[in-house]
Amino acid sequence: MKFIFKRLSAAAALACLFAGCGEKTPEQLAAENKKAVEISVKRAQVMMFEGDYAKAAELLEETSRSRGDSAALCEALAYSYAQLGRGAEAAIFFEKASDVSGGSAQMLANAAKTYEQAGQFQSAARAYEKYLKLKPRDMIAWKSLSKCHEKMSKYQDALNAYLEGVKKSERNPDTREACDIGNLFLKVGNAVQGRRWLEAALAATSEENRQTRADILKGLVAVYLAQRETAALEGAVAELDKTSPGFVKEKYPQLHGQLAEFRRKLKEAEDALKAAELKKAEEAKKAEEEKRLAEEKKAAEEAAEKAKKESESSGNPAAGPKDFAVQAPKAEGAGLKDEAPKAKGEKKKSPVEELIEKTYALIAEKKPAEASKAGNLAVAEDRNSAAAWRALALAYDAEGRAFDSHMAAREAYVRSPDDINSTLLYIRTASGVQNNEQFLNTLYRANRKFPNNSEIMLGLARTYKLIGDRPNAKYFYNAFLNGTPKEHPLYNEVSEEFEEYVAAGKK
Repeated sequence: MKFIFKRLSAAAALACLFAGCGEKTPEQLAAENKKAVEISVKRAQVMMFEGDYAKAAELLEETSRSRGDSAALCEALAYSYAQLGRGAEAAIFFEKASDVSGGSAQMLANAAKTYEQAGQFQSAARAYEKYLKLKPRDMIAWKSLSKCHEKMSKYQDALNAYLEGVKKSERNPDTREACDIGNLFLKVGNAVQGRRWLEAALAATSEENRQTRADILKGLVAVYLAQRETAALEGAVAELDKTSPGFVKEKYPQLHGQLAEFRRKLKEAEDALKAAELKKAEEAKKAEEEKRLAEEKKAAEEAAEKAKKESESSGNPAAGPKDFAVQAPKAEGAGLKDEAPKAKGEKKKSPVEELIEKTYALIAEKKPAEASKAGNLAVAEDRNSAAAWRALALAYDAEGRAFDSHMAAREAYVRSPDDINSTLLYIRTASGVQNNEQFLNTLYRANRKFPNNSEIMLGLARTYKLIGDRPNAKYFYNAFLNGTPKEHPLYNEVSEEFEEYVAAGKK
């Protein structure tokens, strides 16, 4: 019995030994799995080539569960899902293919685009951000990232992505990109920057590029409406009606009627002004005619009196009507001789000069609304007149319309950039609408043109003081005090202001 037990024990031991020798190492298992995965991927690729995407996906899914994943398997499975219309799952496996391979830019780009097409904008944005860490100069990807943020109403993120793309691409934006950036500025509430980008884009966009021009004009119509720029609005609406018929009527049903009413009232004002000017001219002509007739009568009477005296002194009877008729023209010529040069030297004011004068008079009479109307008429009379734009800017300023005043002052400055009055008015109005950085740029441009102007130096000093830049503030205070005569009306005030500023800095 003991012998049999010993034989069985030995057999069991040998069986255990042989069983242990049959186990595979982890390395062997990994190699087998890798080989199986490669075979499955190749088989799936053949199936996809034959158009059997469902069967290919089924094979790859089973292989993934039993043998594990590889970058090639994830990529093949993603393509099969994409062909089956399973976009979200395709995007997941494109992204997984990138992760398994240690970071594939192409797989991340595929994942981002597929997420985007599936409407999963948050996941798409995340994938684009991962991709852009590998390919930071890909402007198309930056624009796609911006579009995803915009779809989620994250307009500031969308704008930041677009601007970062322009910066990283190291080139100037084209007109389509400028249009998109301008409209994004509008969506974040920055109408000033939005208008600047859109107007620049419109100026550079050809007539053939109808879609881009339409998108630019749609943004500008919104800006001009908000800023009550009726003249600019009218032009934008007219062009948009040609480029994108029906848009204005659909989005702003009352706008065409309001513009027609504006044109009617403007024409009434122009007609009334012309009638008043005509009446004034007729009255002046009538007065001049009456004056001329009076002078002729006086000259004729003097000539007749002279002829009478000469006749009496010679003993002849007084000259009759016929003699007087002969003398009168000579007397008329004599009487008008001294007046002719004066009449010839008189210079009649142009309509725009009269309107400018009227604008200033209404401002002085504290009638800003009427002054604005007169200023607009002056600009309508001559849009290239810097003086007309300055008058309109001051009228808007008196009316409390800071932004409109700044825009009118800018038009004056553009038309006469070398005129110090236009420059100072532009700076004064800019201080109320520009941020500190923009205002400093404006002041520096003016300073380069007029380096010794006291008002510009003072503006730089006070702006640097406002933003806490003491070295630059002190520099420009000193520049003002050293370069400005003590008779200047602001000299004493600025001197005291500077002393207080320096003293405060020592505490």
